[in-house]
Amino acid sequence: MERYIIDAFWDYEAQVWIATSDDILGLVTEAENIDILIQKVRVIVTELLVLNHQVKNNNTQIKWDLIIHHQELLEVAS
Repeated sequence: MERYIIDAFWDYEAQVWIATSDDILGLVTEAENIDILIQKVRVIVTELLVLNHQVKNNNTQIKWDLIIHHQELLEVAS
């Protein structure tokens, strides 16, 4: 079973979650919250893998991991 890594990060300027992948050619999508992002990724991943000929057909099972990168700037009171 193939395994694909997808990275997600919060874009503070655009106020959206963005998902990309080095494993899946063309995967770039965004959503206002992580739940919607996951729903979009589920659909896009299967479509792109078929279009890119990375899988033979839609009946192939794949595994994907969503790695969420979270970053904050905190002020420390002295």
